[in-house]
This record gives sequence, structure tokens and C-alpha cells, in this order.
Amino acid sequence: MLKILLNAGKSPNLGFAYDLFLILTTIIYVKIALTWGQSAGVRSIHTSEASQRLHAKDLSYAYLVGLFEGDGYFTVTKKGKYLAYELGVELSIKDVQLIYKIKNLLGVGVVRFRTRNEIEMVSLRIRKKDHLKEFIIPIFDKYPMFSNKQLDYLRFKDALLYGTIYSEDLPKYIRDSKPINSIESITSASYFPA
Repeated sequence: MLKILLNAGKSPNLGFAYDLFLILTTIIYVKIALTWGQSAGVRSIHTSEASQRLHAKDLSYAYLVGLFEGDGYFTVTKKGKYLAYELGVELSIKDVQLIYKIKNLLGVGVVRFRTRNEIEMVSLRIRKKDHLKEFIIPIFDKYPMFSNKQLDYLRFKDALLYGTIYSEDLPKYIRDSKPINSIESITSASYFPA
């Protein structure tokens, strides 16, 4: 076949096939170069249909809240006499595609890269108060966290919505160590299909 394609320049009908062969070969090599070392997953049709029945768009926000509950943070920090509000999540550089997927889903935030203890990390940070109020708070109100990190969120939300801008106006905060949820309250959440 390769011999036929190499002789294609001599035949007008095979010339088109040869050009097509070159284009496809180039596309394949470019695709291989761009995706080298990345993992690929395959979803069955059955799984895809199940996701559609479960309103995957809505559950993606519940997943997002769970991710932030495990690896994210809400901070209200003092910057001189003022306060700075930030929601963020930091993961290994291996999860850079997930960070960009989250940024795309939310439509806000800044992606940053850094090295921590010789490990490359990637983070998504959201600092603009308007973005926090308009995009983040509605999601975390609809899908509350199950751990005591929910208390951090409630403090963060109250200070942000109240409009606290001076560090002297921020009340002292100590998170309660008593669990805020029982197993029954977690499994009975409307978005937790246990």
C-alpha cells in the first residue's frame, strides 16, 4: 500500500489519496505529541446514561464542594488594617486538567503554579469579592459541606456578606471540634445518593 501511495504523484486519482494520507499522518503524530504521557479513560454507554439521569451538571457542583472540603480552604486574612477574602484549592501538578476544569465550570478564579517541598503544585484561587458572592456562595449554600469545614465557610460567608473590611472588626474565631453532622444527616442529604 505504501508503494502505491508513494507512486501516487504519477496518478491523479491516487494523488488525492496520498495527500489525505499525509494529512492524517500529520494529525496523528501531532495528537500523539500533544497527549504523550496523559492518561485516558473510557466510559461505558451505561455509565453515561446514568449520569444524564442524575442531572450530572448539578452533581458536578456537589462534587466540587466535596473537593474543596477535602483539599480547599476559605480564608479571611489580615492585610494591614484591611481584610482579604479567598477561596482556593491546591493540588499536585498531575491534576492540572482538573484545576482548569473547575475554573471553566465556575468561570472565575486564577490558576497559579508553585513548587512546595520540591513538588510541583497547581492552585485555583478566587479573591474578587463579587465573584465570591455571585458564584461561590450560592453553590456552597445549595450543597453544604459535611465536616466542620462548614463552620469555616459560614464565618467566611458572614464576614463577606456583612461587608467586614477592617481587621479590627473581625470577631475572634475558634472552630468547634464537635462534629456538626451525624451519619444519618449526611446520608439523608438530597444530593448524597447513599
